[in-house]
Amino acid sequence: MYIFGTIRIKFMEIMNKTVKMVENNIHKNRTKECTKELSNNANPNKLKGILTVRNGMATRGITLVALVVTIVVLLILAGITISYIMGDNSVFKKASDAKVQTELGKIEERANLIYTDKLMQNVPASLNNKPTMQEVVDQLKTAGYPIEKMETSENAITGISLSRENMTLGFGSSNTIKVTLESSGETYTYYAVVDGKYYQMHYNSGNITIDRTPSEVSIDGEGSTQRLSVNSSDESIATATIDYTTKIVTVTAKKEGNTTITVKLIEGSNYSASCEVTVSPQQLADIVDEIQDANREIEDENGNKITIPGGFKVVPDTEDNDVDYTYTGDKKPTVQDGIVIEDEEGNQFVWIPVGEIKNKDGSTTTITLGRYSFDGIDGTPTLKQNGTDYSKTVTISNYYQELTSDFENRASKSLGTFISKTNRNRGYYFGRYEASSGSDGKVVLKRSRTAWKTTQARAAVAAREMYNSVYIESDLINSYSWDTAIVFIQKYSRNSNYANRTSINNTFKATGEAGDKVCNIHDMASNYMEWTTEHSTQKVSTSTYPCTMRGGNCNDTNYTASKRSCDYAPTNSQILPNSKTSFRSLLYLK
Repeated sequence: MYIFGTIRIKFMEIMNKTVKMVENNIHKNRTKECTKELSNNANPNKLKGILTVRNGMATRGITLVALVVTIVVLLILAGITISYIMGDNSVFKKASDAKVQTELGKIEERANLIYTDKLMQNVPASLNNKPTMQEVVDQLKTAGYPIEKMETSENAITGISLSRENMTLGFGSSNTIKVTLESSGETYTYYAVVDGKYYQMHYNSGNITIDRTPSEVSIDGEGSTQRLSVNSSDESIATATIDYTTKIVTVTAKKEGNTTITVKLIEGSNYSASCEVTVSPQQLADIVDEIQDANREIEDENGNKITIPGGFKVVPDTEDNDVDYTYTGDKKPTVQDGIVIEDEEGNQFVWIPVGEIKNKDGSTTTITLGRYSFDGIDGTPTLKQNGTDYSKTVTISNYYQELTSDFENRASKSLGTFISKTNRNRGYYFGRYEASSGSDGKVVLKRSRTAWKTTQARAAVAAREMYNSVYIESDLINSYSWDTAIVFIQKYSRNSNYANRTSINNTFKATGEAGDKVCNIHDMASNYMEWTTEHSTQKVSTSTYPCTMRGGNCNDTNYTASKRSCDYAPTNSQILPNSKTSFRSLLYLK
């Protein structure tokens, strides 16, 4: 503010002097002209007219001259101001130079203190054991000062090497490679780096000094005799960038494939080194919480395949422990955990894998899609009907059959399609919660809602109509999906006898709140019994018991997770709901 105030005062002084000078000159000229007129013309009226006209002309002349002078003066002052502020000797330039010099002075002072301290430490051992420049520089860098070193000449470089010759990256991950310039052992030149410029350091008999004029060299390229370049043979697979100061290359994976990262020492040499980079396929953990545009087949970190349906996402492990991925210990989802998916409205399902499952210890487990009976003591499953034999009529526990068409109860929408698609895709999705009813009458599978109590026939229709999608089919749970889910749970939930678990709660709870959660699935053994598409042949008198319920009942400890039971539902009375029975939906991929 002081600078601009001074300029303004000077400007006003110059303007006042200029205007006065112009007025004095004009006044002198007019006086001479008037005297001449008086001597040549004796008529007073004529003289008055002449003075009036010429005074008007004089006024206009003064105005134009003053404007021109003002513009010229302003231009001169503008140039002076710009030069004063922005020129080589400007205030800002001097302030910036002062800052640099101060920083260099601090580094120089610290370097000499370090040298003195190290010298004192070495005195007891030997008077000739003086600290080296490298020792001082190392401690300066540890203290956070920006110091760089370069070999004294290009001839000192004998080669280039990388810390890695091979690298494997996961999709979207990054890793680094350290570049080492091999030298013949000649001395180095050291530089203090301030504001991106390099100031050479000197070591003279223990006195360390720093040039106050920047050197022409530059670590990042221009003018350097040791400039590095880096490139990737296929940047669509992985890109590479280099930090010229630290000589560290950062490689970032873009997609699956192989590429070669090459680092070269240019400017007159042919030294180079390469690293072969393999980018592994994207894994399940890489797409958590991302809505998929279409069915997406992907593997977990153990190599097990899972398909995420279009319109769904994988739900991440949550802090409230509602979703747990604990199998690998790092909260990354694997098929052994019971992977939870969610649609855009919040409905959730759990993946039940079938076929051969690869475990983290290198072993494998095979889960067969089928109908099972379970030992009443230890829960050991016995395969009664392989899914591939679905067209046969096989009876379990005297009464229970899975039919391919309706017979006094609703059968599966297409049992053969469910089985073939499940085996082909290596799994299916099991409703995570007991069903509740949405405001639009559609099935909702969410936590903390009132369970939907209805008939088996209505449950089947509601489950089928849950989705109208090109990616998935929905249906009521069938006996294959219920039994296979228990086999999976007993293998991977540490509940090896889950088949015989009874309800944890003794009064009905909202969905997901009974506390019965295994492999991220809620309440197969607790809360309500659930309708399935399985048919019962049991008859009493003229009444039939065609509809099969599965799972625990909070009002009766005789009901277990694997129990089959039938309910009285005459054909002409199927609209009446059972107060103890709900249901859940399943999904399979098209």
